[in-house]
Amino acid sequence: MQRSRRHLLMAPALLMLPRVASARAGSTDAIEIDTAGVDRLLRWAAQPSADDPPEWKGLEPYRLAKLQAKWSGIPDPDLEAERLFERVRALKADRSKRPPLQATAAFVAQIRNGAAAFPRHAAAVLERYLPAETPIEGKIVLALFLPNYAFAWDRTIVVSVTHPFWRHDASRFFNLMIHELFHIGFIRYQQGSSPAGARDAAELRRDFLWTVQNEGMATYVAYTDRPRRPALDDYAMIDDPALVGAKFEACLRLLADLASGTSKDLPILKQRVLAAGITERIPYVVGAVMAKQIEAVRGRPTLVDTIRQGPEAFFRIYGELPGALHPAG
Repeated sequence: MQRSRRHLLMAPALLMLPRVASARAGSTDAIEIDTAGVDRLLRWAAQPSADDPPEWKGLEPYRLAKLQAKWSGIPDPDLEAERLFERVRALKADRSKRPPLQATAAFVAQIRNGAAAFPRHAAAVLERYLPAETPIEGKIVLALFLPNYAFAWDRTIVVSVTHPFWRHDASRFFNLMIHELFHIGFIRYQQGSSPAGARDAAELRRDFLWTVQNEGMATYVAYTDRPRRPALDDYAMIDDPALVGAKFEACLRLLADLASGTSKDLPILKQRVLAAGITERIPYVVGAVMAKQIEAVRGRPTLVDTIRQGPEAFFRIYGELPGALHPAG
């Protein structure tokens, strides 16, 4: 993960959530939600005029999205955002149409309504699964038209509130923010490197192991606090033994190919690692099941300690469990 911050326009609109006194000695935890940029863009969308949108490329979520896309090896997100902003501008010019993004504005209002209670709840969940000295903190920044529904970059979480994943459901939002806030704590101990920048198959394999632990544990922690209406399809897969078995088999095949891969194989292996995460959800489901079973058999302290030790320990401890579906990494 990279470290980079930028001041947002209209900073006075920053929604500062209450600081949560930590049970951990000597630390104060902070979670905040920044709606400044998205509020400005939504006001523009609601106005009956065909003017261009306010400057958005310099806003923090869009700048971080470009960095994250480069890190992940995916297309520049500005291209799709430009297309969608132009579509909204065209809709605004047609006075016969209803103002665009009304449902998104209502979704943002739901988030505001739930924001006050969220920091304390999130801290209570995360403190169970992060090492005792870890501050529970993060800045959540809302945006429109980004391709990823959410990602964490250093201590900032970017959320694209127009993404269909959210279904305009605030319970999904707050559950996934626990997932993303876990990442912020995790990378204090284990920082991964870019799969797109891997120089050989061995390095790509190490990156993939890190992703399985990081995404898997984040998924599991949010799974333990899932709402009555499950927030993620991943949760249904975690509870489906047949699907779990298929994901583990796919993970095994990929790890074996990464272990034997040559420089000639590297471009294809990078594509497979990207697909395993984005479309196949292998790190999320496999890692979550590994975390769930480690906690069930060896206890939560053992699971939490793997965050300090790293992916090798996470895979080794899981591989030692009775009936493990996956050998040591």
